[in-house]
Amino acid sequence: MSASRTLSLVAVASLIAASPAAAQTAGYFQPVNLSSGFSVEPRHSSTALEGALRGRAKVIESLGKYRVYDAQANILNQQARGLSYENDVKQTETLYRKQYLWRQHREEERAREIQRDALGKELLAQRRATYYRDTYRLDADQLNRTTGRVSWPESLDHDQFASTRSQIDFLFRQRSRYPAGSDDPFAGRILKLTEQLKADLKEQLADMDPTDYADAQKFVRGLMYEVQYPTELG
Repeated sequence: MSASRTLSLVAVASLIAASPAAAQTAGYFQPVNLSSGFSVEPRHSSTALEGALRGRAKVIESLGKYRVYDAQANILNQQARGLSYENDVKQTETLYRKQYLWRQHREEERAREIQRDALGKELLAQRRATYYRDTYRLDADQLNRTTGRVSWPESLDHDQFASTRSQIDFLFRQRSRYPAGSDDPFAGRILKLTEQLKADLKEQLADMDPTDYADAQKFVRGLMYEVQYPTELG
C-alpha cells in the first residue's frame, strides 16, 4: 500500500470519527479515538524507498493525531470549566433558594405567632370583659339603662361628690338616647369622671366605714365597666 493511500485513509477515518454525530453525546463533546482496532498493513516494506515513505507517513500521522488529541484536550478542559461554572451557578441558586425558603418559613411562623398572640389577647379581653361585667354589673334599680337614671348609694350621696355625680348623671342620660351597639361618644368623659370619683373616695377612706367604702368603690367600678363593657338593655 502506498504512503499517499495510507494518508488518505487516515484522513477519511479522522473526518468520519470527528463528525458531529460521532462526537456529540447528550450535549457534551466526546473525544475521538484515532487509533484503529487492527491494522492490515504489511510488517515489512518491499523496497527502501517504500520504507522511507512509510516512515514519513507515520511521522505525519503521529503529528496529526497529536494535534487532534491536543485540540480535544483543550475542548475537554473548556467543557470541564463550563460544567464547573454551571455547578457553581446551581449551588449558588440552591443556596439562595434555601435562604428564601428559610426566610419565608420564619416570616410565616412569625405571622402565625402574631395571629396566635392576637387571638389570645382577644380571648383574654373577652374573658376579662365577661368577668368584670358579671362581677360589677349594676342592676336595674341602680342604673336604668332605658332612661340613664343613676340611683346613687348613700355612701356617695354627699356634698363632696355632688359635682362629679351631677356630671355623670347628665352623661348617662344623654348616653341612653343612643342605640345599643353604636359608638359611645360619652364613654371617655364618663371614665374620666369615675376615675376622679375613685380618687375622691380614697381621700375619704379614713372617715368612711370600710363596708361603705367597698360598696362605693364597687358601684363606681360598675359605672366604669358599664361603658367599657356595655350590656344589652334589660
